Amino acid sequence: MSDPHGSTERLELRLTHTGVAAGRARRLIEERLGSLLARERLEDVKLMTDELVSNAVRHAQPDDDGTVGVRVDVLRDRVRVAVTDGSPQFEWTTRASAELAGGFGLVLVDRMADRWGLSQDGRKAVWFEVDLPDRGRS
Repeated sequence: MSDPHGSTERLELRLTHTGVAAGRARRLIEERLGSLLARERLEDVKLMTDELVSNAVRHAQPDDDGTVGVRVDVLRDRVRVAVTDGSPQFEWTTRASAELAGGFGLVLVDRMADRWGLSQDGRKAVWFEVDLPDRGRS
């Protein structure tokens, strides 16, 4: 849905708190952002979204309705992706665990995103932003 000035579009998706959630989120990103981003940057955004959704499924509780949320905001100069879940807290360690076969997802987001962070204002959301190329804005 766009604002009257065409500056933002918001897409929201509720995904079941299961292993298929990350794949559905990647498809959403491909469909919505494929024409806005260069292929390499699109792949970065898909990977970062996958990591955040996978973390929400693997390490967090679902929302009361059994889902995690993905919100994509397309602004004039950037794209913001936020992933929400039902856990009241956030834990992050930079140590990878052999048992988890991972532990580097947020490190990737930190390196690939133009900005990222955590919001806990009533609902936990991990988000990232990538700048859009100048599309002839005045």
